[in-house]
Amino acid sequence: MPAVWHTFAHVGPPPCDADARDLSIPVPPLRARDWLKKPPILRDGCHRDLDGVGVWFTTKVHTYLPRLHGLCPAMRAGVWDALATSLRRIHDGRDVVWRLRLTGGDDLSLAVIADWDLPAQQRFDSPDRTVAPAHSPNHPTQGTPPCPTTRTASPLPVSASTPTWSPCSARSPAS
Repeated sequence: MPAVWHTFAHVGPPPCDADARDLSIPVPPLRARDWLKKPPILRDGCHRDLDGVGVWFTTKVHTYLPRLHGLCPAMRAGVWDALATSLRRIHDGRDVVWRLRLTGGDDLSLAVIADWDLPAQQRFDSPDRTVAPAHSPNHPTQGTPPCPTTRTASPLPVSASTPTWSPCSARSPAS
């Protein structure tokens, strides 16, 4: 299993991070490893345990489900199937990336990137990792400490109740 899962979450107008990103990386990144080049402001955290990643992802989906654009209640049932599939992928050590349109014109970007086969220079916990261009104040500098386990401010509100999950039963309690 991966040693670390990096989680990314951001809500904003599309493209949500155009001013604070490496312009050579498309939005959203086409390759999973390109998520690790995102500026730290978009990184929601790191998880060293599988349960923490599943709870994080499930919480984000529960939080933003009411704002999914154009989904009537009957269509939202498909979201739970997609969530179950995503949780199985995470459990298998694979990457998961969601980009959804929300009401109000915002985009929701969620990504869980497994960090186990990346070159040393792209690992967050490596002192010699690749860093972004110095022209942006939002990019880290060489020798930044390992990925934080907590944040002082999150771009997404976190639900007061944390749902539990299992890779085989990720359906809504109401379904």
